[in-house]
This record gives sequence, C-alpha cells and structure tokens, in this order.
Amino acid sequence: MKIKPLKEQYEILKKYFPEHQFEEPKELPPLPEGAEGWFLVPTLRGTYHEALQKVLDAIKEDRKGNFVNYLNVSKIEGYIKKNIVCDFPRAGDFFVYPAQTGERWKGKSVEEVRASLSENEFALNSYEVSCILLSHPERLKEIEDLWINCAGDKYLDEDGDFSNAPYFCFGGGEVRFDAGWVGYSATAFIPQSKIEPQELETFDKLSLEKRIENLEEKVDNLWKWRENH
Repeated sequence: MKIKPLKEQYEILKKYFPEHQFEEPKELPPLPEGAEGWFLVPTLRGTYHEALQKVLDAIKEDRKGNFVNYLNVSKIEGYIKKNIVCDFPRAGDFFVYPAQTGERWKGKSVEEVRASLSENEFALNSYEVSCILLSHPERLKEIEDLWINCAGDKYLDEDGDFSNAPYFCFGGGEVRFDAGWVGYSATAFIPQSKIEPQELETFDKLSLEKRIENLEEKVDNLWKWRENH
C-alpha cells in the first residue's frame, strides 16, 4: 500500500470531519523503524463510541454500503496502553501517527502483541484504524488483503470474555468489522524526541536547582517577616 501525502489524506477526511482544520506540519521527525508512513488521525470530538460510530458510518458511505458491522460498539473498551508521555506531531486538528497496518505482527494473537510491543510502540484502537482505512480504502479491497486487528481495544463477548479485539477484514465484496484474538495488529510508534537524553537530564537538574533556590529565598523572606512582626 502506498501511503498518501498528508494533504491528500486530509482531502479525503475533510468530507467527514468538516469541523477539523488542517495545517501542514513544517517538519516531521525521522520516521521510526517499523512504521510504514505517516497517517492523519482526527482529534476526538465527543465520546469515544460516538467518534468511532461516526467513522464506521463514513466507511459504509465511502464503500457504497459494502460494509458490515457485527459488533455492538458500546461493548468496545480501550485497552490500557503503556504509560507513554509524548507530543505527537500535529497537523492542525489532526494527529500525525507514524504507524504500520499489520504486517509487523502477522499471525500473532492480540495478547502476544500487547506483551511484545517495543518500548516506543503501542497498539492502535478501532477509531484510529478506521480513520486510516477511511483515508486508505485500498488497504482492504481484496480477500487476500491482511486483516487488521485493533489491539488497542478490547471487546466484551457474550461470555464476558475480554481476550478478543475488534478487527477489519474483507470478504464477500465488503469490509467487515468483527472481533477475534489473532490476526495482524496495527501499531504506531513514538517519534524520536528532539531533546537528547543528556540535554534532558541537564535541563531537569537546572530546573530542580532553580526550584530549590526559589524555595530557600521564600523561607528567608518568611523568617524576616516573622522577626519584624
């Protein structure tokens, strides 16, 4: 699959997200190892389930009705991601994700994927994957195309089991949204920080020293005030 330029992705997404403004990033960091390219993901408006349903409806419209959702969207819950603090690149009201759409985790269960993610990697959820499919419909057009697991979500089945995750596949001339435990999980990667570790350590040290200095000054002023009152 050829990844479209961000502007071209926006031209597709703006039909369904007219309230989102686009601004071409001036510069993007190096593409992390393992990522296929950069993908636009609109920032959430409303609840997660509302946003997901909106994109699923958009996929159905874009596919001229050739889309079937077998899941109850309200039973989809976000899987707890790693505690990663990162400012992703932005393109106005869109996040810019360096991501891959399944090949990296071919044939691995969602539990295996979650346990094996690299330190700078996290599993994409149903909303994020559906946005990628909306801007890149060619990713699922033939029955041979790899399924895409959304391991960033969990799905509660009728037995109360949470081991499955939503996935997209193609069959019978239509895109299908269902849940299962094995497939090809889509993931994104944390872009390399512009601050080198040594610079960050120095910055934190200086910041701490400044805080201590300010605190000592406040204590001195407090003692002076008490002596005069």
